[in-house]
Amino acid sequence: MKEGKHGGGGTGGCYAGDCGYNLCMYGGARGTSYSGGTGSGGLNSNSYGNVYNIAGSINGGMGGIGKAYRDKSSWVGRNSGGGTGNPGGNGASHESGMTLNEGNNAELKGNDGTGGLLVIYCNTFNNRGLCCANGVDSSSKKITATEPSGGASGGGSINIFYKTIINRGQLEANGGKSVNYGGAGGNGSITIGSIATETFIKAE
Repeated sequence: MKEGKHGGGGTGGCYAGDCGYNLCMYGGARGTSYSGGTGSGGLNSNSYGNVYNIAGSINGGMGGIGKAYRDKSSWVGRNSGGGTGNPGGNGASHESGMTLNEGNNAELKGNDGTGGLLVIYCNTFNNRGLCCANGVDSSSKKITATEPSGGASGGGSINIFYKTIINRGQLEANGGKSVNYGGAGGNGSITIGSIATETFIKAE
């Protein structure tokens, strides 16, 4: 029986101050055999060209860093958060001039963590509480309603194989939640079943 899938990371949020340009958003990274995917970085810009956010690292690595751009004609300061990952990517801030800033604000860093892989082989399974491999939410540190966070990380994979079961308990492999336009992480998977009868239940 193969282990279940891990959820992908969420897409970073974006905020557009003016018109006449394209904000192009990379999605979160795919989940791997051992880790949920990382979230891509947030993007806050009023550029008049095509501006791309930064994707999260593959293989459960660092979340995408945030990007912030302010045109010289704008009076609004711009901030964006980093994506959730291992570790979370730095955010970005920009206050004046025509410079594209990337990952220059550690205070707007994305949260650390992704959903992991949990495998249990046992004679007797008796879960009286919560067994989880959840992804991690987008960060909300110093982010306002018009300042996008990065994407959340994906859920992990729980795989339980037993001879006898007493209590299944609560099992979770959920993706991290969305905060301030940052996309939610994808759900992972839960597989639980009997080794003796080879009867398995898989909840995506």
